[in-house]
Amino acid sequence: YYSFFGLDSTKRWSGVHNKVFRVDPSTGKSSRLTNIPDMGRLASAASAVRNKAYIVGGYAVFENGKEKSSNRLFIFDSQTEAFSQGAPLPIPIDDHVQGVWNDQRLYVVGGWSDSLIVNAVQIYEPEADRWVLGTPLPNEPGAKVFGGCGLIAGDTIYFIGGATFAKNYPPSRAFYKGTIDRRDPVRIAWTRAGDFPGEFRYRSAAFFRDGRLYVVGGSNETYNYNGISYSDKKPVEPNKTLLCYDPRTGQFTTKPAVSRIMDLRGVVIDGRGNILTLGGMTKEQRVSGDVIHAWPASKGPR
Repeated sequence: YYSFFGLDSTKRWSGVHNKVFRVDPSTGKSSRLTNIPDMGRLASAASAVRNKAYIVGGYAVFENGKEKSSNRLFIFDSQTEAFSQGAPLPIPIDDHVQGVWNDQRLYVVGGWSDSLIVNAVQIYEPEADRWVLGTPLPNEPGAKVFGGCGLIAGDTIYFIGGATFAKNYPPSRAFYKGTIDRRDPVRIAWTRAGDFPGEFRYRSAAFFRDGRLYVVGGSNETYNYNGISYSDKKPVEPNKTLLCYDPRTGQFTTKPAVSRIMDLRGVVIDGRGNILTLGGMTKEQRVSGDVIHAWPASKGPR
């Protein structure tokens, strides 16, 4: 398992890093690899296509408090553990949702770009090393978010939660589904599939198991990268529940979370089907170095 970029326990601008960590699933031991050849970044995301990881976007934080979104794509070869760069994104992006379709294309959906939220869908074609723009999300507040979560399962993009563009970035309850046209994969038919119940979902992670969408972790409030709420400037805590959506019935259910963790970008599925999280923030905004069983239940960190 690999982890790229992130924030150290200082939770300050100077703690934003470009480190790479590897966890050996057979032993549970971790090691540090060569850094990503870039400055430190937050809110990037990584997806695997065949034997390579594609690490997209993110933002840098500077001493004066300014932030800058990235248009860089780094490609990590898991066999050589070396990096190369792919074609730059058309739109610099961070805090977005990304997923892989048919093990062929990488979809980067929504997110924050420098000073505004975008509803663009940027699609990367690895074999051609090029980006194309797909059908954007609807031009409405619930779809224009950053810090949302989602994935691609079959030909469907699931896009849920996040922070909207208004004072103190209030969270969204919106849930969208996009159907990818198999004959023309840049065409996506978007529909708003209602609202989700229970706690809000900000900087959560999603996975698909047994025909259902699960949303794990995240927070009930929107916050800056240090774990402090945008609205009341108080510390934010992780969610207490796991959200489940069944596409066959269109119904949501919630259940108590196995582990309370926030500031996620994705999960790892191990060889036994367990869902693991690498790092993130736990209660009291503690930056975690643990590999945690997020689903199903276990005895805790590995």
